[in-house]
Parts: sequence; structure tokens; C-alpha cells
Amino acid sequence: MAIVAGITAILLLTSGLFAPYDRPEGQLWFAFVAAIWGTAFWLADRLTRPGRPIRFLAGGRPS
Repeated sequence: MAIVAGITAILLLTSGLFAPYDRPEGQLWFAFVAAIWGTAFWLADRLTRPGRPIRFLAGGRPS
């Protein structure tokens, strides 16, 4: 999935679709979206790691 995300990012950067991100407002928006995606990837990795129970989904404490 990281490979697909990397290829997509390269294609978007070279296509000129990120031209509005030259301004500070666009860079802040891009950082916000990148933080959301980073958090989503981290949670997906954390919650799907094999051999680790997901106790907090059953009402327990997070591991």
C-alpha cells in the first residue's frame, strides 16, 4: 500500500495538480491532509499487526 501511495504522490507532483500548494495556505492544507493519511496508515498498521490482540475494541485497555 505504501508503494501505491508513493507512486500516486509522484504522479500527482509531476502532473501539476499541486500548483496551489505553492502558497502558505496550500502548504498548511497539504500538511493537514498528510497528517490525516499518516495517522490512518499508522492505525491500520497498529490494528492489523499479527499476533497482537486488539483488547481495547473489546472494552479492555489499549496495548
